[in-house]
Amino acid sequence: MVRSGPVVREVGAVVAECGAAAVHMAAGVTRYAHRREELLRQALGERGVALRVHDAVITAVAPGTVTPAGSDHYAVFTPYFRRWSRERLRETCPARALCASPTRCAASRSLSRRAVRSLAGPSLRRRDGGP
Repeated sequence: MVRSGPVVREVGAVVAECGAAAVHMAAGVTRYAHRREELLRQALGERGVALRVHDAVITAVAPGTVTPAGSDHYAVFTPYFRRWSRERLRETCPARALCASPTRCAASRSLSRRAVRSLAGPSLRRRDGGP
C-alpha cells in the first residue's frame, strides 16, 4: 500500500479505514523523524491507537555507537568508516514470505502504478514509456 500526502493525515486515514489498534514504524534519527514520531504519537493517542516504534530497523549499527573520543561526530569520512567497519552489525530477521494488508483498507485511495513510477524517478521508469 502506497499513500501520498502528509504522514499524520495518511496514517490516520489508514487507521480509520482498517480499524487498526496499533501502528508500527521504524525509529529514525533525524530531527524530521523525531518530529514525525511525536506528531503521530499525539494524533494516534487521541484516537486510542498505540504507536510502536522499533529501534535498529533502518541502521546497521545503533545510532551513537560510532563516535570519536572527545567529539560527537567525525569531521572526516575515512576514520568514521574504519571505526564503523569494526562494529558488529545488528542481527537481521528472516524475510517474511507474505505481507498482506488488511482487506478492509480502501484500495481506491492507493496510488496507481503510474503514480508510483513517477515517484521513483527516471531510473525505475520503463524504457518503452509504458505504465
